[in-house]
Amino acid sequence: PITTPTLLEEAYTITIDVYCPYFAPFLHITIIKKVSTLKPNFNIFSITLTIGRRRRGSGSSPGACALARLRLGEGEPAAGGKGCAVVLDVGVLEVPLILPGFYGFIGEESVAAGEGSILTDNPTWIIDPIDGTTNFVHRFPFVAVSIGFVVNKKIEFGIVYSCVEDKMYTARKGKGAFCNGQKLQVSGQEDITKSLLVTELGSNRDPETIKIILSNMERLLSIPIHGIRAVGTAAVNMCLVATGGADAYYEMGIHCWDMAGAGIIITEAGGVLLDVSGGPFDLMSRRIIAASSRAIGERIAKALQIIPLKRDDATN
Repeated sequence: PITTPTLLEEAYTITIDVYCPYFAPFLHITIIKKVSTLKPNFNIFSITLTIGRRRRGSGSSPGACALARLRLGEGEPAAGGKGCAVVLDVGVLEVPLILPGFYGFIGEESVAAGEGSILTDNPTWIIDPIDGTTNFVHRFPFVAVSIGFVVNKKIEFGIVYSCVEDKMYTARKGKGAFCNGQKLQVSGQEDITKSLLVTELGSNRDPETIKIILSNMERLLSIPIHGIRAVGTAAVNMCLVATGGADAYYEMGIHCWDMAGAGIIITEAGGVLLDVSGGPFDLMSRRIIAASSRAIGERIAKALQIIPLKRDDATN
């Protein structure tokens, strides 16, 4: 369930609770807007993730916590303990005051419940509490929490927490990208024939769509390239490109909440975001190429057959 933002003296709290029976008993995301009289031209946010980790055979309560701190853009390494829960204090973020008093919210679960996903110029939180749902159901160990903050339709900062790996990826515009405090840098590979790509087969089981997906993979493999991999979560796939472990990621059919957290992690690590047509990236288009270089991104776009998709912000 996602709580409605609670207004308290010009401040609010967004809380998301997810029950995670396989990897952890619970996930609790808290975003608190604070009011500062010292910096009236800034909004100040505190972001905390609490991930329950019950020891086998342990009856202790979730109140027994280990504290881990990781501040956006400061490269402070995470430090945690073995407890029933881990609290990840992602840190305090200062954002210039824009259109005060109104903040948008787009989340996979809220859209599934019937809410719209229109992206305006207003500051907007875009959150996916569980990216890699099929992995989660099957206990395949790649599941992530994705949080993106967008202003004027541009991603300002992003957080991706790969829960089972215990890897916290963060990035803030102009401040670099980090994983557990270590600065990230894409591979910079420009030769498509020496590249390793990541993508997904997707969840659409329409025979014609599947044919296009497989045909696109065949076209790329025939260039040739070194290979194609998939881990089952768009956010982690993109973060793998940011680490330099893969050279590019492409996919059609995903959603804005799959891309918003990791998109800025790619660009702050030195990579590029493109549309699958080779044009500018559009967060609401449901398609993306995230590459270590523009040369590889454009070469991938040249090979792809585009799948027709309904945009996330479509009104009918």
